[in-house]
Amino acid sequence: MKTKGFTLVEILIVVVILGVLAAIVIPTFSQASTDSNLTNLRANIQTIRTQIQLYKVHHDELLPGQTTAGGNVTDAGFVATLLATDGNSDGPYITQMPVNRYIQNPAQNRSITCVNNASASAAGTEGTAWWFNAATGEFRACDSVANTQW
Repeated sequence: MKTKGFTLVEILIVVVILGVLAAIVIPTFSQASTDSNLTNLRANIQTIRTQIQLYKVHHDELLPGQTTAGGNVTDAGFVATLLATDGNSDGPYITQMPVNRYIQNPAQNRSITCVNNASASAAGTEGTAWWFNAATGEFRACDSVANTQW
């Protein structure tokens, strides 16, 4: 009496075919994840830059964290002024600093480095998610050398 079923060879062929298909499809999904992170990064940068400009309009050309024109800005001062509502009911400009998905450490993925030097530029090695130059008003990602271009 013969039983119905698959032979070991047939099962192995199916497993090999599935493996080949997986090898073709998986790189496509990993590239989509990389593209998604970059799109998110660029959108967050554009949002913050827009809010910085709006802050300047509302506060006589002062940058977030400045108390006088051309004054220095601290990391905490920059974030605090974007999160606050002032006496004129302007703000908050953001509800929280956005997450930089390229920074895996939750303690650093919203952090910022503020500098007050017109000749400074983001190196990508600061160890923070974002970089702001109060002398120029420039806001960038600083999670890596490649992403400082944004």
